[in-house]
Amino acid sequence: MTHFSYQAMSMNGESRQGVLAAGSPVELRRMLREQGLQLMSANPVNKARAVKVLTGSGGISKNDILQVTSQFAIMAQAGVDLASALQMLSLECTHPKLKQVLSAVHDRVSSGESIAEALRSQGKVFGESYIASVAAGEASGKLPMVLARLTQLLRADIRLISTIRSLLAYPTILLVVSLSVMNAMIFFVLPTFADVFEKMGIPLPGITRFLLDVAMIAKAYGLWIGIGVAGGIGAFVCFGSLSAGKYWIDRILLQIPVISIITRNICVGRSFRLLGTMIESGVPLLEALARCEEATTHSVYRQLFHDIKEEVINGRTMSGALGQCPYVPPAAASMVATGERTGNLGSVLQLLGEHYESDAETRFKDFATYAEPAMVIFVGALVAVVVLSLVIPMFDFTSAAGNQ
Repeated sequence: MTHFSYQAMSMNGESRQGVLAAGSPVELRRMLREQGLQLMSANPVNKARAVKVLTGSGGISKNDILQVTSQFAIMAQAGVDLASALQMLSLECTHPKLKQVLSAVHDRVSSGESIAEALRSQGKVFGESYIASVAAGEASGKLPMVLARLTQLLRADIRLISTIRSLLAYPTILLVVSLSVMNAMIFFVLPTFADVFEKMGIPLPGITRFLLDVAMIAKAYGLWIGIGVAGGIGAFVCFGSLSAGKYWIDRILLQIPVISIITRNICVGRSFRLLGTMIESGVPLLEALARCEEATTHSVYRQLFHDIKEEVINGRTMSGALGQCPYVPPAAASMVATGERTGNLGSVLQLLGEHYESDAETRFKDFATYAEPAMVIFVGALVAVVVLSLVIPMFDFTSAAGNQ
């Protein structure tokens, strides 16, 4: 069986492209004809590339998915036929890969598949939690409402990520520029001045001599130091890629003051909001917990959702497992227990998720407010040390010249 990358034309003159597995070009033509498409060109591709084309995200961002979901929700609420809506979205889409994905989804829906089944063929693009919510919305007849909730969920995710990036941008640029200037002064400017002072017989102060020794060691053993640093980073990355290593690192992050609270609130907020969205969309609790477990990247909270799922399977409550976890605020476990008793678990989880995400965003802004001046002071102190290593010998030179 060979995978073919094809271009075809529909009955109404629309261009389609995609990847299909067929025994020969003749069989490919027949398969496309059954879908109402006329084959225009076909090229065989290797299996790895075909899998990437069919399932990979191909640079599709959350912003792209948000735009599509938002437009799809509006069309669904307006009563537009869902297959027609998908067709319009694929025609209007300017992202080449996403356009191909939407076209493939439309083709499957037109051939009789449900939207969730069609989306599942592009699982790497949309994610299992997204697909499970759409499936529940189709089953309950509330797909427009589910799509609107998914739009809000994606928009909140993007806002949180954008906030974190914008707050980290200034300190990162400041640190990189300052370290670059310091390196230039230590490795290029300082040795030149030191040679002049030594030729004139002016003794170098301790701070200047120390920085010169650092520069000499770095020049003499720079290659080995670079290899050691690269090896250490590589070992840390490899360790972090292991499940045990990632769990250990995530546990450490939850022990660091200030950062632990921000990390906890982000993880709890995003997980609870996702879980609440799926439950409100009609996804069964066990399936929603499984999807949250898959969607959570923090290994400690992934294990937490696994434990909660086991508790629910054994007939116990979700709030009981949350109450035993030290990484979930006690107030959150208490509110979840209230939601379970009143039958409003989905809405309670959504409210809790929004609260803890908002709290995490506020705490992170406060942390950045204090971290930025602290970093400025730290970098300023380092620069001052380098400047003093140059200025002190110059004062000595001036004094010596005055005495002569």
